[in-house]
Amino acid sequence: MILSFKQKLNLSKPSIIEEGRRQKAEGRRKEIEEGRRQKERKGLEGRKFF
Repeated sequence: MILSFKQKLNLSKPSIIEEGRRQKAEGRRKEIEEGRRQKERKGLEGRKFF
């Protein structure tokens, strides 16, 4: 994993704000992935009927 200079600074002294932002980003990513999975599931279920 390649880290930018800013990310390295945050690793050396993590700030509460950055930590919160990172968690929000991870949460969004998980929601998007879950949404994709649900769409795939619906797609597979739809194919079964036809």
